[in-house]
Amino acid sequence: MNRVTTPMPGPALPGLVWVRPIGAGGFADVHLYRQVTPDRDVAVKIQREAGDASGREALTAEANAMAAVTGHPAIVALYEVGATADDRPYLVMEYCPVANLGDQVRLAPMAPSRALDTMIRISAGTEMLHRHGLVHRDIKPANIMLTAWGHPVLGDFGVALPSGAVAGATAAGFSVLWAPPEQQLVGSIAHPTQDVWALAATTWTLLTGRSPFEDPVGDNSTLGVATRVREGRIPGLGRPDVPPLLEQVLRQALVSDATQRTPSATEFGHQLRGVQEAMRLPLTPMDIRDRLVAGESRPVDTDRTRPRAMPVIDAAQTRPAAVVTDPRPAATPEPKPPEPQPTRSGAGGVRWWVAGLLVVAAVLVTVALVLPSIGTGQPTPTKAVVTANPVTLPPAAPTQLAGAVAAGQTQWTWRASTTPDVRYIATISRPGKPPLVRDTQLTGVQVEAISGENCADVVAVGKDGRASQSVNACVQVP
Repeated sequence: MNRVTTPMPGPALPGLVWVRPIGAGGFADVHLYRQVTPDRDVAVKIQREAGDASGREALTAEANAMAAVTGHPAIVALYEVGATADDRPYLVMEYCPVANLGDQVRLAPMAPSRALDTMIRISAGTEMLHRHGLVHRDIKPANIMLTAWGHPVLGDFGVALPSGAVAGATAAGFSVLWAPPEQQLVGSIAHPTQDVWALAATTWTLLTGRSPFEDPVGDNSTLGVATRVREGRIPGLGRPDVPPLLEQVLRQALVSDATQRTPSATEFGHQLRGVQEAMRLPLTPMDIRDRLVAGESRPVDTDRTRPRAMPVIDAAQTRPAAVVTDPRPAATPEPKPPEPQPTRSGAGGVRWWVAGLLVVAAVLVTVALVLPSIGTGQPTPTKAVVTANPVTLPPAAPTQLAGAVAAGQTQWTWRASTTPDVRYIATISRPGKPPLVRDTQLTGVQVEAISGENCADVVAVGKDGRASQSVNACVQVP
């Protein structure tokens, strides 16, 4: 009889209460903890083996890469770092209820409008990473998450490298379905255009449910995919609701020759905004600014969406850095009208007469408002100005989450949130399987049961993207 193994709880960490495991990587595990102060859910990535020098180095590099851009709205937030009692480093990060867009789009590819909005935001975060001299090297749908507000953020900086750095002795550490051909080479040089390729491949996946180099009926071994990537064999998107311009933008960013590829994440994002403009969609802002030098102050640029010229980052120094400018003509400011000169004759006299009339009208209105209160000793009542609170409360959490096992399936049900017009995101974890994410307006989901402990985590999400507190439950499957 086989022994059933259950996930091991995470280690005791100061100020944190372990909830459940979330996932596992090459050298670390990710767990959901509840932070005591402030009271919130957090994701904690913990080195799996004590004394793993390479794992410690990788986790430290990941923390430094995240710290360079944390706070950007398209980057998962890093809260703190620490070490367990047995000296294993860990990272405390923002918890995202949807931890893998790849699972969602395989079931239901995105509408073009949502895919464009998502990838423009991710492109801006990627550009800021590049401006800090770093290359992510593993952008893919599985590394894009949705925050409790429903905003897309880029995570998993485990294989990020400084621009111009030489990759390790092997070509491992990235996903071949979304990586450019030069990244397959042993000792390849990290360069921002590798991330541009990955941004385009990821956009393609959000629209189709699979990588442009994945064959739905053919050989999808690592060797088979790598061969198609090197040969640049890309099928058509096959979606009538996607304009040809978008496919052209993606193909330009997926050119095998890196010197002919779309040169920067900024340019790629602006080209996606050009598609939005052609489709008459609202333009997604790109949160990009120049990196400030320590001690330097600079006025805040409120016009963050206007395309600007920027230098291409070429850390490998294989070609001179060019200047990329937006191909669209810059807007010409309207000339200011001449200041009116005070005069009491001609047209100017008319203006003075109109101004005087306005003053008289204002005086009459004031008298009309004051007169009712004369003799009463009471001030004139005025209407209160009511302004809506822009920060709404999160929806109420669902309750009574429970799982029932029957005929090889686990039926998860819960009582609906008392907040109207919400949807539910259920994350199902099972032994030896990647987490399943279900986005539904129903109060239940059914998934295949796997022997061992099967757990569900459910949140209610309102129209504004805010999520409730999570509820979770587990059942033991024979």
